[in-house]
Amino acid sequence: MSKYSDDFMDWIKEAGFTHCFFVAGGNAMHLIESASSRFICTPFINEIGAGIAAESFNEICVEEQRAFVLVTAGPGITNLTTAVASAWVDRRELLVVGGQAKSTNLARGLVRQVGFQEIGGVALLETITKASVLVDDQIGKDEIWSYIRQSKTEPKGPVFLEVCLDISMQQTRSELMVSTTKWQPVIPEISDIEKDLEFAVEEISKSKRPVFLIGGVVDRKTCSQDLSKIMALGIPIATTFNGADRCGFDYEFFAGRPGWYGSRWANLIVQQADLVIAIGSRLGLMETGYNWESFSPNAQIIQVDVERHELSKGQPKIDRPVEANPNQFLKGIAKKLEEGPSLEISDWRNLVSKIKDRLVKPESINYAGNGYVEYASFVQDVTSKLSFSDNVNPCSSGGNFESFGKLMINKSGQKWVTSPGLASMGFGLSGGIGMSLAYPDYRTLVFEGDGGLAQNLQEFGVAKSNNLNLKVFIADNGNYGSIKAHQKSAFDNHYIGCDKETGLWLPDWELIAHAFGISVMTISSNNYETEEFVKLFNSDAPAVFVVKVDPEQVIYPKIASARNTKGEVVSNPLHIMEPPLSDDLMNELCPHLK
Repeated sequence: MSKYSDDFMDWIKEAGFTHCFFVAGGNAMHLIESASSRFICTPFINEIGAGIAAESFNEICVEEQRAFVLVTAGPGITNLTTAVASAWVDRRELLVVGGQAKSTNLARGLVRQVGFQEIGGVALLETITKASVLVDDQIGKDEIWSYIRQSKTEPKGPVFLEVCLDISMQQTRSELMVSTTKWQPVIPEISDIEKDLEFAVEEISKSKRPVFLIGGVVDRKTCSQDLSKIMALGIPIATTFNGADRCGFDYEFFAGRPGWYGSRWANLIVQQADLVIAIGSRLGLMETGYNWESFSPNAQIIQVDVERHELSKGQPKIDRPVEANPNQFLKGIAKKLEEGPSLEISDWRNLVSKIKDRLVKPESINYAGNGYVEYASFVQDVTSKLSFSDNVNPCSSGGNFESFGKLMINKSGQKWVTSPGLASMGFGLSGGIGMSLAYPDYRTLVFEGDGGLAQNLQEFGVAKSNNLNLKVFIADNGNYGSIKAHQKSAFDNHYIGCDKETGLWLPDWELIAHAFGISVMTISSNNYETEEFVKLFNSDAPAVFVVKVDPEQVIYPKIASARNTKGEVVSNPLHIMEPPLSDDLMNELCPHLK
């Protein structure tokens, strides 16, 4: 006879998991002990860090690897909830195993608490997971695998298994050991999309200004195999933020990352299209802008998504909804386009190239005071010089995240991960750690604001203890830059809890780095790309770069909102950004937006 926690972990290992990110705790002690001899186990300081890291790890790791999260009961679950919610919103795979008090000490909704640290984790997480299960009696391998498959099946999402302490330490019942089934990978559901493919190809053949918009549900392997067939025809390809690394800037007709936080040049391209084929994108407000009625105003929109309700939500209006696996659709459309048709889009290609050439560089309105780094130019310069093997996490909220959409230059082969759905502060460092653990031989860059990093800085300990090749760039402006910018415009310079003057005190980052034993360099306007910087940047050890950013700098251009005569807040469409382009330049670059 064997201990149940041992068999439980054996079954998870058989399902392909190789890594366990955990925080030690009493109610999960037997699960952790069993995991320690079966997986590459990495301890984290806080459960939210472990969850973010696992989500990011699974986004980019090779097929033979997977990470799951193992936490204790009570605060272990509450700390983890934000990471689970992010995986839910962004439709990403995540297996969470949680400890729980003894099955004989559960409140079961009758009182507030019986067991030590007991709280109803299943009830807390059931609305943001595909399955949330209390294991208060032993369950077998086949049932556990059924839950794991749910996490991996499109639309992907987190799964939570909460195992009671007494169950984990029991001897496994003999009838649960008789299964001889072998783990089988998830087989994607095949839909009959032939008519949809024929329709899309016909519309492409008639289109003068087509754009493909690739979202994060389309996996990287499919893109590497099939996007080249679309590129061979010279059709412009844009991506969402979640799909940022599906197409590189090195593709001649890359159309950027359009959206509310997108670049002006990407927005001008997608807004002038006459056909948008959105594959694996929710077409949420971050893609369409809040003025979603004006998204691609002259385009026919074909949206391919696995979730029916995403296709019918009405924001924006979809001309041809296709309920299917986006990977299947991309493979199918690429094959049909490889066989034909001939396209007459040379004028469109020329316009796309002209827009990029004129607008890709940071605009002159972006400036910084004496001694500060002009951040728009800095992030574009750093990312444009990265190698094809570098990984990047541009954080998930705040000024750095907004800079990512507008400015950061990616190459084909690089892996980029962000979490824009929940857009929580503090995701950058833990996400970068997960990426670095997936590819320990490659360099991983994190761009994070000082306000966001302060919420999760404890995970520097994980970077140090694993000696990760992690380079963390901290935009140090002493405030919540994005919040301050919004308050400046909305409340006429009335600031609330966003800087030192209004009660927000952020740390000295050199002292923080030294406290964790991590090399650090402060970057001002006159020491970037010195020998010291190059040496530290190219080292194999973790390093912190504190970038001194002007507290008053706002990254432009931006989309503005204002109240109309009815008192309603109305936002501009994607192509109208502040400051506006000159009339002459608008006429030159936007002939289809009259």
